[in-house]
Amino acid sequence: MTSLLTEEMVTVFVGNNKFYLHKDLLCDRSDYFRACFNGKFHEAAKKEVRLLGDDAETFELFVDWLYGAPVKEIEPDGLFSYLALVMLCEKLCLEPLHNAAMDQIRTFYRHCSQPDRVPAWTIQYVYENTAPNCPLRRFITRFAAWTTWKLIPNPDTIVYQTLLEKGGDFAVHFASALAAINTHLPSGPTGDPTYGSSCTFHNHKVSAKCWDYVQHERVYDSGSRNFGGEALTAGDSFRPHSFPED
Repeated sequence: MTSLLTEEMVTVFVGNNKFYLHKDLLCDRSDYFRACFNGKFHEAAKKEVRLLGDDAETFELFVDWLYGAPVKEIEPDGLFSYLALVMLCEKLCLEPLHNAAMDQIRTFYRHCSQPDRVPAWTIQYVYENTAPNCPLRRFITRFAAWTTWKLIPNPDTIVYQTLLEKGGDFAVHFASALAAINTHLPSGPTGDPTYGSSCTFHNHKVSAKCWDYVQHERVYDSGSRNFGGEALTAGDSFRPHSFPED
């Protein structure tokens, strides 16, 4: 990293906050910033870029990671920043940080002492701010379905009633996840998506897949797919139906 800490600095505006960062380091870690500062855009000439609609507290998590800090466990009141961090990573093309943030989100839900239902506002926020195949969508939907299924024979879907009545992607994905659980449980392994291979909810468009994924992906035939179209692994909870094409 030391070789990337050159004298040339750039400014990133996030809301009312300014971040002065090393240009070479920023461009090395992010294709987005590389295009901004090394291209023919006005950002390159001015040596500044503005991130509209992003949260400064979330961007600070990125800056900490940029300069070598590990991605910390989520505090009890810190989930929102990590949801936003995943969205920021997709925007800035940051696969390693995206995957580390997803791991922490899964850990948070695995050990959370709060009620284990995913609030409707969380689902709505995720679906309004992510792409159709975002791993965060898949995880949140599968966890919502799993916690609903656990209440059978009296599954309480009232918490999601408004979202389900709207139809759209979540309603279809939620129904698909419930159907998958009903198909493979109780005779199959657990359907809790906080367990199993972490790579299930990673992005690996440019980076190599995780070791455990590579070792076990051949266990299932190529026709077995998870919600994002990736081949499932031996560590996955179950083999659910695919989400329909968007």
